[in-house]
Amino acid sequence: MFRNALAVLILVGAIGCSTKSQMKDSPQKTLSDYVSRSFAIKNPEEKRTLLEFTTGKVKSTLEKLDDGSFKAHFIDKKREFISLKVKDERALGEGKFSVTYELTYLTKSSESENKITNKKHAVFVKEDGKWLISEVQNLKTFIEHENEMSL
Repeated sequence: MFRNALAVLILVGAIGCSTKSQMKDSPQKTLSDYVSRSFAIKNPEEKRTLLEFTTGKVKSTLEKLDDGSFKAHFIDKKREFISLKVKDERALGEGKFSVTYELTYLTKSSESENKITNKKHAVFVKEDGKWLISEVQNLKTFIEHENEMSL
């Protein structure tokens, strides 16, 4: 019985290690890193950190944001990350990948707290050996309102 338990632990460890090595350079890793950095931004100068994960339309849109707009979107909004769930992944050919995902977070104001779930589709392109976010399309947005009147 002890050997069976040990074998299971070794197998789980091996799967965990191989998953981590696969995640080292993948569209999913790029997405996860971008999301975690976007929720941690404290000042407009950190925009360049997000630009490192992007190319194409996404990079162009971020570059066009002035400091005030960037601050309003990434800093001033009281957002708290809840989860990132990958729903579908597909290779679109050599150097191109698609991921459909759900991003869930809380927004807070003095009047209410809202749980937002955005279902999105992103296209990733491999440039210089790195997966970069090229396009993002919002598919659906779910908003759960919680305020004093909510039961």
